[in-house]
Amino acid sequence: MGIRRNRTWNILKQRVADVMVSCQTEIWRDQRGQDLIEYALMAATIAVATAAIFPQSIAPNICAIFSKVNSTLGSANI
Repeated sequence: MGIRRNRTWNILKQRVADVMVSCQTEIWRDQRGQDLIEYALMAATIAVATAAIFPQSIAPNICAIFSKVNSTLGSANI
């Protein structure tokens, strides 16, 4: 009885491991939302570069925008 239980347990562990690998592979292949993240990173880079070039006139406005985005995302409970 003990050998059969061990064999069943090993088969179950292998199936769980296979499902986990399959899920991880699917997550890595899933590219939905990738464009949005890339655009957000580009916008943030441009904003930081602009703030570095025009620190006195533009920086407060950029800070306000990022604060608004931060509060919106915070209230969205993502």
